[in-house]
Amino acid sequence: MQKKLFEQWEIENFLESFDLQKVDLYVSTTDGVDIHLSDATVKYEDYFIKFKKNDCKIRVALRQIESLDVDESTEFAKVKAKLNPAAFFIMRYKNL
Repeated sequence: MQKKLFEQWEIENFLESFDLQKVDLYVSTTDGVDIHLSDATVKYEDYFIKFKKNDCKIRVALRQIESLDVDESTEFAKVKAKLNPAAFFIMRYKNL
């Protein structure tokens, strides 16, 4: 199943369901920095979603997420989050 989420409440509700789950994460910033974390733990908070692996933590402000492209059509689902203005992150997880 594929879907695109634009409304802030839809984005927050979808991401909240990943609290304390393990995901693979790829982040690309507007200034050319790329980060990849395998098996990162997700922590959902009121204004942020955090990804943590060992000593590395990445925080994304929920209000900066413009849209989510969700593709759950394969064994490993993929969520691409578009951030302001051109940055994004991709989260992959085992589709149950």
